[in-house]
Amino acid sequence: MPMAYVQISSEYLSSVGVEQAEKSLRYIVDTLGMVNEPANISRVDLFVDFSAELRMDTFDPLHDWVTRTQSIDLHYRHNQFSGWSFGMGGDIGARLYNKRLEIEKKSKKFYIMELWLAAGWNTDNQVWRMEFEASAKCLNSSASASWTICCNCKPRFGFI
Repeated sequence: MPMAYVQISSEYLSSVGVEQAEKSLRYIVDTLGMVNEPANISRVDLFVDFSAELRMDTFDPLHDWVTRTQSIDLHYRHNQFSGWSFGMGGDIGARLYNKRLEIEKKSKKFYIMELWLAAGWNTDNQVWRMEFEASAKCLNSSASASWTICCNCKPRFGFI
């Protein structure tokens, strides 16, 4: 049985990076006892944030998206279109959603907007997030290989 189950917040990852987050977490867990196994990753979310002139609710997912999933869902929140989800609950799921709306109405993660501003975001524009959620089954069976993949994903910010 694992010594600890841990979720690293996106705010902490954004501020210190994957390698430092892992180093700090390993220090904390090592104070609890001897850990001989490598870290095991149960889920990874990869995403890109972007602004677009297109109205996202004009897409027809059955014709405009290439996907193998049988599950495509349309979402409305706060009386406006908020996004799509594809294949959620499977090995890989995807979401395309209005991240600005999600921040303002739900998560209150305003630090993300500060990152966008530093990257040149025009505050008149909505920001959409395309996010892929990979489950443990989808990840490489070698925990160290999965961790190496995560460490090689460096955050990059910029708006065109």
